[in-house]
Amino acid sequence: MGKKCKNCGWDGNQPDWKLCGRCGLDPDVASQQPAAKSEQPPQLQDEPILTLDKSYIDFGSLVPGATLSKTFNIRNAGGGALVGKITSAEPWIGIFPAAVNLKEPTEEILVTIDTSLVPLNFRGSGYIDIQTSGGNARIEVKVNTQLKRKSKKGWIIAGSIIGSIAAIILMVGVCPSSPPPVLNVNTSPIYFNNIKPGLGDADYQTLTIGNTGGEKLTGTLTTNANWLWLSPVQIEIDSGANQNVRIHASTSGLTSGSSYNCFVIIETNGGEKQIPVYLTVASSVIFEDDFSDPWSGWAVGSVTNGKAEYLDGEYRLLQKSGGYYRCGDNIEIGQFDDFALEVDAQWHGTLSSSNYYGIVFRKQDNDDRYAFYVSSEDGYYALEKVVKGTGSVLKDWTIASTYIKKGAAVNRLKVVCAGPQISLYVNNSLLTTVYDSSFSKGYIGLMVGKGESTSSWITVPDADALFDNLKISAP
Repeated sequence: MGKKCKNCGWDGNQPDWKLCGRCGLDPDVASQQPAAKSEQPPQLQDEPILTLDKSYIDFGSLVPGATLSKTFNIRNAGGGALVGKITSAEPWIGIFPAAVNLKEPTEEILVTIDTSLVPLNFRGSGYIDIQTSGGNARIEVKVNTQLKRKSKKGWIIAGSIIGSIAAIILMVGVCPSSPPPVLNVNTSPIYFNNIKPGLGDADYQTLTIGNTGGEKLTGTLTTNANWLWLSPVQIEIDSGANQNVRIHASTSGLTSGSSYNCFVIIETNGGEKQIPVYLTVASSVIFEDDFSDPWSGWAVGSVTNGKAEYLDGEYRLLQKSGGYYRCGDNIEIGQFDDFALEVDAQWHGTLSSSNYYGIVFRKQDNDDRYAFYVSSEDGYYALEKVVKGTGSVLKDWTIASTYIKKGAAVNRLKVVCAGPQISLYVNNSLLTTVYDSSFSKGYIGLMVGKGESTSSWITVPDADALFDNLKISAP
């Protein structure tokens, strides 16, 4: 028989047991208290963890004048954001990108070696230091610029051949050959900063390529981005000469306010180089207002027949007198010539097909301006020009009920001005385009109008509208 536990009385029929199979205590010592169990399972920490796919990079024997590149991968094996920086104390080691901001599970890092900066006859290592919120790491970079020595046997054979050739050279007088070509170019990054969006040929910079060797330098230039192109892409440079290459950037199809990067890759018979290029597309937004700030510059005030005010994060215009409109403008943001203005508009009070809201633009004063009207209750719109207090119709009231939402629903109004061309939109649908050159620039404003009653027994309610989410951008 096995021994009996003095704590719980269990006889497990195990003569050599050291802990009880029931209570987990020493069966020979009584009155033990079992350790309290944790009531909560251990919580996983949402912290980043830096991991690398390699600990060293071996570039082997280097060719003088070349720029070589290899890659390694950074991975976040934990949670949260992995951020940090990548540096090297060696001037011949280039790193791209040098900032760590891991949004994907892994990120590829490009390491380039500029052999023109590596000491001659050097065989050794440099280091890349990675410092992040998930830990630090170091990668060894091995290079070799020592010349290879031929075997003694090779020298003996070569010596006999060279001795024979030497006599011929002395007799014929052969001239020594020129030294090989050497590619010379500044590999500092090229920046295109704050470039206007939507341009096919937005900007260019000039890159000067030289040949510091003896023979003619020939080669090609390429890029790994479709928003960059080079002219010319083939180079031929004599000894001691230079050639200029234009690097053109296009922002067509690129997102405003975004950043991009790529490389210009130069491959020649005198070495290879890679040059980083950075492009920042300017934001197309000129002015935005969600009316949460009551000091953002819009006209406010109350009179007998109307009111203009900030109301619960929106801009309210109220017109009580029939046959008139009320305009609220913002003089502080200045005048605009070419622009795209869009804003949300909806009714705040009683609905009526006689009332309308809209946008005033290229305003000189109260007697000179354009105005875009929308009567949402019956689905009509119009465009008016006022010169010296006299109004004329550029687009008469036109039905557009397919695009204009009725009732108290929000309608997104938009005006785009480009020179004399004026285009009107509702809810991203083009209503019409007209041409008029009376006003080339001016202030912008929002407006609400109350129609006149056509009968003594019909009362037109006050025109009461709210505006929100205004944005002015480049056309």
